[in-house]
Amino acid sequence: MAERFRPDSSRYSSWLRAATLVRRQIGVLAELLGTDLNQARTRAELWIALQYTDELVARPDAADPGAVQLPHER
Repeated sequence: MAERFRPDSSRYSSWLRAATLVRRQIGVLAELLGTDLNQARTRAELWIALQYTDELVARPDAADPGAVQLPHER
């Protein structure tokens, strides 16, 4: 029964590789943005900005900045 709870090394290594890749990508993103993503406020500001970006990408008329409707205006 104890064997059932031992981590499977192949699964663990794939999770470790994925985590390493994500950390590396976050590091590159932080460098490109010139910011420290270890700070909660910075991550929150980025998340909020991405919400508006998603809104712009989803709307075909978003090329006109006057056509963008903010979430609180709906």
